[in-house]
Amino acid sequence: MKNTFFKKTVIILSLLIGGSGFLLSNDKSQTTFLFALNSSVSPLNISKDNNILSVDNSDIQSFIDNHQIIDI
Repeated sequence: MKNTFFKKTVIILSLLIGGSGFLLSNDKSQTTFLFALNSSVSPLNISKDNNILSVDNSDIQSFIDNHQIIDI
């Protein structure tokens, strides 16, 4: 019983300490953005014509337009 409690405590503390280091890090890129699509979403179709970037997902397209993203 004590061993299980100790393991859970160590895991939780590790996640809190590691996660806080990641969230509070100043090493964030100002020129890149990482995203992932849920497996229930169809693959993303990306096209570029005359330097205009287009995707077939309206939410991602809005993000691209609002942040003036030029390449994926």
